[in-house]
Amino acid sequence: MRNLANLLVFGVSAALLAEASADEIRFVDGRKPQQNVEVMDETLDKIEYRLAGVRQTQSYPSEKVLEVVYTRASDEYDVAMENLEFGAFSDAADLFKVAAQDARRQKGLAAKCLFLAGDAYRRGGMFKEAIKTFDDLESQHPDSRYVPEARLARGLSYLQSGDQGKARQEFGRLRSDAGKLGARWGYEGELRVQMLDESKDPATALSTYRRLAKETESSHPTVANQAKLRIGRVLIAQGKSDEAEAFFRRILDQRSASAREVVAGAFNGLGTSLRNKSGATAAEMKEALYAHLRVVVSFEEVAQEMPEALYGAGKCFQVVPAEDAVNRSRQMFYRVINEYPNSEWAAKAKQG
Repeated sequence: MRNLANLLVFGVSAALLAEASADEIRFVDGRKPQQNVEVMDETLDKIEYRLAGVRQTQSYPSEKVLEVVYTRASDEYDVAMENLEFGAFSDAADLFKVAAQDARRQKGLAAKCLFLAGDAYRRGGMFKEAIKTFDDLESQHPDSRYVPEARLARGLSYLQSGDQGKARQEFGRLRSDAGKLGARWGYEGELRVQMLDESKDPATALSTYRRLAKETESSHPTVANQAKLRIGRVLIAQGKSDEAEAFFRRILDQRSASAREVVAGAFNGLGTSLRNKSGATAAEMKEALYAHLRVVVSFEEVAQEMPEALYGAGKCFQVVPAEDAVNRSRQMFYRVINEYPNSEWAAKAKQG
């Protein structure tokens, strides 16, 4: 009887453990995630998965899926995610590549690991390694939904390394291959090419962003929110802070459908638009401070948004009543100048 009881306890514990470690599928429209599934593959067309206790494979269209969260991955994957959180990008990338090898029977996870490895290299400034890893992903998993993600990130790698020509080529390939990769990626490519030309012709850029936001509002909210982010930025540059504020608020209202980079950019944009408003009230300046501090505290991994967040918070501390506000303002400016010395925000921080 004791052995039977132990077996029953073990069986219940194993079942609970299996349920606790199930994968999760998250959707672009923010609806309740599909939990307790085993994701088999993520292709350009569909996400294939199995429900617990069901052998038959089921699927969702890839364009409806925002993200697959794998909880059955290897220890290397878990440690890599921790390293990513703390900014140890090189170590994270190396571990993701090991995890990709461990996940050969799970095609979706293996492809995601390679993408995460490449993106970790990119975020750590190791652009050659990033581009090579994205090349490996596309050659090893040509039908993966991470192929267009890799092309976009490869374009960003070229852009960040100073090769705007190759970046434009990568973004152009996304647009021209939309028939194969999916409509979203045609829009992504057009958006990125327009961003390269934004400063040369702001009026055309604003018109393009408005059209993209309208065309993708219901079908591809991730693209729509990126377009709205750029609309807000152009409006700020044109001194139209009230209009810009409205766009940033719309993005934040739909933040579940956006990448963290876009959400961080929207918080910074909201803070800047409120701070730049003519006759901004004390309440608006306080909200602006909180928006910038939100980026500083909660979006440390989004490095491109950090200088503006620090500078904006420093400016807000100059006018918002707070304990030791003067020193806090100086601390924010000090961080911008020392941690991001080549940014436009460092130059502004030096002026106080």
